[in-house]
Amino acid sequence: MRLINKRGLTLLELAFTLTIIGLFCGLLMVLIWKTTIVGKEEALRIELKNLRISLVLHKATRKEYPEDLKIFLHTKYNKPMGSDEVLYGEEFLSSVGRDEAGCLVDPFDNRFYYDPKKGTINSATKGYENW
Repeated sequence: MRLINKRGLTLLELAFTLTIIGLFCGLLMVLIWKTTIVGKEEALRIELKNLRISLVLHKATRKEYPEDLKIFLHTKYNKPMGSDEVLYGEEFLSSVGRDEAGCLVDPFDNRFYYDPKKGTINSATKGYENW
């Protein structure tokens, strides 16, 4: 009768176990990466919406589009009819990221593309230019 070795794992069992653990880790990394991308896309939608609202408000109150987007970081808009109550201020865009130069950046850390003649704003991130 043959005795079974109960002292440890064979090399084949160890390789099989490590392969399964590696596959689970790889799957987990893909899921985390996808979730991160979906979160950044949602943040981009919100930031573009807020910036476009800012452009419309600026055009309505100042009769022209701003020269660049940095103006939104230090301009306050009061309610109409001479009221001193602030309708909109810099805190509205406080969640939008900034780079070292103080320019607004999207969640993918690329600057927004702004056309002051047309008053359009888009992301400069590849694949998201036409959102």
